[in-house]
Amino acid sequence: MRHHKIYLVGQISSNPQSYAWRVNLQEYLDGLGDKKIRDGISLLDPCKNSMNLSLIEASKNNEDSFNDNAFAAETLKILAPLDAGFVRESTMCFANMNHFTPERPIIGSYFELAWYYHNYPNKPVIGIFHGNPKEFYHTRHPFVQAAIHVWVQHEVIALDLIIKQCF
Repeated sequence: MRHHKIYLVGQISSNPQSYAWRVNLQEYLDGLGDKKIRDGISLLDPCKNSMNLSLIEASKNNEDSFNDNAFAAETLKILAPLDAGFVRESTMCFANMNHFTPERPIIGSYFELAWYYHNYPNKPVIGIFHGNPKEFYHTRHPFVQAAIHVWVQHEVIALDLIIKQCF
């Protein structure tokens, strides 16, 4: 059986929702009754580290403080190569394209989508968006549409899609 590594792309900000969807997905996976499925899927969560966890704890819903603390961290200097490594290591991607903090652009998510599109076009990319992705500029843009293979409205629907297709 193939092991599926799903990289969780999406905005990281002071808004707890930018973390919550990832936690929700892990809890859903952990709660599945089928051990074969639980053991056959890993979630690559870029927020599951001490830097991001301390940022959200110290700066919840305070974007200015979140940004000041994030950009002061030396670890931010290695963010792009670390994220590129997640893309390379993954077998597929869930790209949450919701803007939980609208004033904070999702630059990293666009980079990651470009890496998938250019370097790994055969790795499935499932877009998650609460709404119609054809009605919002950032999701209907031709680059984003080309990089995302299918859209769903919730992270659990994305995981269920993979479970139905792969198990």
